[in-house]
Amino acid sequence: MTHPVAVIAFDLGGVLVDVDKAPITSLAPPAALDRWLGCHDGFQAGAIGPATFFARGANATGVPAPTLEAAWRRMVRWRDDARPTLDGARASGCQVVFWSNTDPVHASVLGVAPGSGHALSYDVGANKPDVRFTARALALLGVPAHAVRFIDDRAANVTAAQKLGVQAQINLDASDWLRQLALV
Repeated sequence: MTHPVAVIAFDLGGVLVDVDKAPITSLAPPAALDRWLGCHDGFQAGAIGPATFFARGANATGVPAPTLEAAWRRMVRWRDDARPTLDGARASGCQVVFWSNTDPVHASVLGVAPGSGHALSYDVGANKPDVRFTARALALLGVPAHAVRFIDDRAANVTAAQKLGVQAQINLDASDWLRQLALV
């Protein structure tokens, strides 16, 4: 049974934001980058901060931390259809929030901060698809799980949210899901 939607929660990367790894991959050999990026999940989950993350990167790659951070900042950008998508979602009368695995540096570049229902992995202390992420995201909203429509680009994240009763779906084409919800 489909319940009325009060909140539309969007993933960022792969849905509203493009992630281009080229700025990082051009700096060091793959093995060195792999050694560094082995701590990325911890960075996204808030277990380590930016200074530690980039210091570990410098140690693993030999590339100065400020150079790594500058390249890291260039990895993310809003998609061209992000604003119309968000405007269409807001026009539905629903609260619009972000539920995303992200780190504080990428969140800052995108101008997204924790609060107002946004669940950012570094702030909630868990990465999707861990159900703790969804549970904490729901607690921030204070609405029943069935009142949330969650849009993500990864099946595991959708499945985890559905286990807690969220109306979750995989979708990479924003205009398609807007039509599905009769928001355009």
